[in-house]
Amino acid sequence: MAHRIAIFFFFILLGCSCETDIDIESFPYTFHLKNTNAESHYRGLSAPSDSVCWISGTNGTILKTSNAGKSWKKLAIPGHETSDLRDIEAFDDQSAVVMAIGSPAKIFRTNNGGKTWWLTYFNDHPDIFLDGIAFFNEKEGLAFGDAISNKIIILQTYDGGNSWSLIPELRLPDAITKEGGFAASGTSIIAHGENEAYIGLGFPRGRLIYSHDKGHNWDFYLTGLGNGDTNRGVYSLDFNSNGFGVAVGGDWSKPDNHNLVAATTLDKGLHWEIVTENPPNGYRSAVKFIPNTEWLIATGPNGTDYSNDKGLNWNAAKTGGANSIAFSPSGQVGWMAGNKGRIVKITPNQESKED
Repeated sequence: MAHRIAIFFFFILLGCSCETDIDIESFPYTFHLKNTNAESHYRGLSAPSDSVCWISGTNGTILKTSNAGKSWKKLAIPGHETSDLRDIEAFDDQSAVVMAIGSPAKIFRTNNGGKTWWLTYFNDHPDIFLDGIAFFNEKEGLAFGDAISNKIIILQTYDGGNSWSLIPELRLPDAITKEGGFAASGTSIIAHGENEAYIGLGFPRGRLIYSHDKGHNWDFYLTGLGNGDTNRGVYSLDFNSNGFGVAVGGDWSKPDNHNLVAATTLDKGLHWEIVTENPPNGYRSAVKFIPNTEWLIATGPNGTDYSNDKGLNWNAAKTGGANSIAFSPSGQVGWMAGNKGRIVKITPNQESKED
């Protein structure tokens, strides 16, 4: 049974003195830098609409805006102020699911805008480590974690995250020894379309797990992003509506290394090609197609890059780095979140004037 936990919140006001707008030549979007003056590192990010965005991170931090970033509410789950909340998935300004990674691993849900949170999943196995959550719709979703006993851990929910169950062992994908994922941005797992799910893995081979039926059956593909290094693999991936996909990664301990940092696929992940000519400028923890466009954005701690040729060539945006990226379904508002309270709002140039 879910445990009810009350929370308290207050407003963070982001005034004009905290913003800087950066226009990138040839890139039709503007980055609005917002400084929260926080020490927390943000990795969880979800934008269910143009006006709503949720962020989660270290020190049990959860932030929410309902007015496109003009003001933010800082939320907390009492008793979990030290939790590392690496992923958050929101449905609107009232309902969201947030994940704490380590042992014990936990998942919480709110139905009232963050005033109250319920503990809906708990696992204190010493080896449990959750990496991300993705939803097909407001009811059906998956969460995954590093392998235990040579099985990739995959959870499923049919009630919007109010309860979770482990996929039966016979249907859990077999793992290579010590194989796991990365909880760098919450985007190493994605739900694509109505039924497809993708999970990116790391050491030792950078494999991709694919399901065409919401997690009931799984296949493995090789992306080429793993080379036996424990720090390498698929940190993030995204697909457009035509089945074209991009995966990013690299070595987080060598953020300026351009080797094996991006790969592309034309056939829904069956075959991959490493980007070698003009790859992103180092390790990247998140990548996203801007909805309803051909543009891609990838980001990591040392910078942000963009591409308009399906990820074959990348240019530096020169707006600084972040850990995660999310866009509203319309593509009119995007967000990046990073270390030490860094928040970046992304808008089309014609919409770049903010109040």
